[in-house]
Amino acid sequence: MATRRCFSTKVVESDAFHALSCTAQVLYLHLSMYADDDGCISNASFVSSSLRGGALAMRELVEKRFLLQYGGVYVIKHWRISNSLKNDRLKPPNYPNIAAKIWIKSNKSYTDHPAPGCKTLYEIKLGSLPAPSEDGIQAESKRIPDGFPTEPNHKPNHKPNHKPNLTEGASAQAGWEKILAIYPPDRIGNQRKAEDAYRIAIQSQEDAEVMLQNLDLWLQSEQWNKSGGQYIPQLVNWISRGIWQTKPAKMAIPIGGIGEYTVPVSQLYPLWLDQFGKEEADKLRAEYIADHGI
Repeated sequence: MATRRCFSTKVVESDAFHALSCTAQVLYLHLSMYADDDGCISNASFVSSSLRGGALAMRELVEKRFLLQYGGVYVIKHWRISNSLKNDRLKPPNYPNIAAKIWIKSNKSYTDHPAPGCKTLYEIKLGSLPAPSEDGIQAESKRIPDGFPTEPNHKPNHKPNHKPNLTEGASAQAGWEKILAIYPPDRIGNQRKAEDAYRIAIQSQEDAEVMLQNLDLWLQSEQWNKSGGQYIPQLVNWISRGIWQTKPAKMAIPIGGIGEYTVPVSQLYPLWLDQFGKEEADKLRAEYIADHGI
């Protein structure tokens, strides 16, 4: 995913954009920096939580049609007006099911309503539509949004190879089991919802590796290791809010250092489990908690 994003004056200097609240305008810019190469954001709730009044601003962007909402994933409607990639850098969409519900108008803005003569994002990137479900592919809204006129510049003949999604099959299950094994057991919460969030968030092997690496850092963070771990979020929130994509600001002091923080038992318990079995691991865990309080 690119680390630099563009903003078109056709969008951010339009009357419609200036009519937004200041918070909504700021949120729009922040969301654009977190979006993938197709303008999709899976951690929009996390981004909005960093702004005072962010939840209301998010609702405003959806109501004013600057964002399209598909469950927990948001799409920047005018993304392709501001951002595009050369054909040799195009990749399959991270959310193919959503890409099949997005039509690209002649002015390059997205719409969630089937538009005459317009192809879906899925068709543009992969050359054909996926097999429809029993109910068919249905857009989530029947409204026809307004767009900002500009000339299309997409070359429709390019058909990149579609890579299999990690969230299908044994790879996804193995990655999920690794997360379950090391996440603090008392903060896992609703395992089913957490797994659903995992399968939405993780779209490639690279994503799975990043999540594991960042989880290891969070397990050693000051925030998660103070006050008996009371600041550790529920697993579903850690994933769905996009915290897994971030790194902690401050690390805890390791065993042997000066300070109150030590390695959390949630990090040690899986090792004990592998070495000594459940009965002995449970004893070691109880003793460790009694000694260290974490």
